[in-house]
Amino acid sequence: MKFPLLPYSQLVYDMLKTNPDVYYTRFSIRVNKCEVDVAQLRDAIEKALRNHPVFSMAVDKDGMQYFEPSVDILHGQYHSVDFYDEGEKVRIEVAYNRILGDTQSELIV
Repeated sequence: MKFPLLPYSQLVYDMLKTNPDVYYTRFSIRVNKCEVDVAQLRDAIEKALRNHPVFSMAVDKDGMQYFEPSVDILHGQYHSVDFYDEGEKVRIEVAYNRILGDTQSELIV
């Protein structure tokens, strides 16, 4: 089942066609491996993203949104979470687009 985007998300979708970086928020976090179980942290992030359907949202070429269960919930059409080993630390790079739309999705991130 497909649904039209909300008005603000439609505006963002239209802007993404000409400016692929518009409304992306990016940040990174570094954690000490000796202080955090990285596997558990990754699992917790994956669970949080799976428990909010906005992170399984996809938008087709006509701007219609639909739910698409993701095999790799860390990498969606409008978000990504990547882990990089830096010796004693792990760097987590997060990117998400405002098209995801609701306030809860930003709070989860």
